[in-house]
Amino acid sequence: MKTQPLRFTPYAWAQYVTIRDAGNTEVGAYGITAEDDPLLVVALILPQQTVSVATVEVDGDALLDMTEELNEAGFPPHRWSRVWCHTHPGESAQPSGVDEVYFDGLDQEWSAMVILADGGDEYCRFAWNPKRGAPGACVSSIEVDYSREFEGSCQEKWLEEYKAKVTKQVFVRPKVTTAEPIKRSWWSNGAQMGQATVEAESNVEEYKCQDCDFDFLVDYDDEDVQDWEELYGCPQCKSDRTQPIYRTIPGQMLKGEYRYEGS
Repeated sequence: MKTQPLRFTPYAWAQYVTIRDAGNTEVGAYGITAEDDPLLVVALILPQQTVSVATVEVDGDALLDMTEELNEAGFPPHRWSRVWCHTHPGESAQPSGVDEVYFDGLDQEWSAMVILADGGDEYCRFAWNPKRGAPGACVSSIEVDYSREFEGSCQEKWLEEYKAKVTKQVFVRPKVTTAEPIKRSWWSNGAQMGQATVEAESNVEEYKCQDCDFDFLVDYDDEDVQDWEELYGCPQCKSDRTQPIYRTIPGQMLKGEYRYEGS
């Protein structure tokens, strides 16, 4: 199925790029569309949110307050809640399972999911709500529309809004040890090394890839690894959208804590 592209004014596109580059996590925003053109995004509005390298969690209470404020300002939901824009750190703009769950929850006749990756890759897909008519979906494209008058850049204002609305979720890595040896598939620098034994008292942590759901262990005692950044990349699909997870292994729960800070 072919469809028209989703268009952004230069003002809206500059705002999108600015919030993408403001931090090293995902960040989400709703696209406000022109009153006479539902496929033209004229500005972005950031909800209150907590973000990580692979997730955006919108504050539900703050979203209700924002909805009321926008209605009073003359922006009904169909003008701002149809287009969900967010960013991906790294190169890939392909949606993850977490993205799909959030997109499915948008409750308009139709919705658009737009992803802009740090490396410049972009993704756009329209979907029609089966509860409101015939279901369907199609991948589309993105264009910057210079044909209308547009405002100049407001980067300082956009960054102030980013700092006020976006809270970064940071995982504090503990000194994790195993109580007894365990055997797991082992990976090193992106290559599977077969079965290996993690000795008792090894400093290990388990990660999950947000793109392919692959679980893998990181060994912080491995002094042979030259590039430590490679430890956190998914060895299966090469994505860098990975997060520490809690997982029970013999004798020890992998423990850590999340703290929150302004981005």
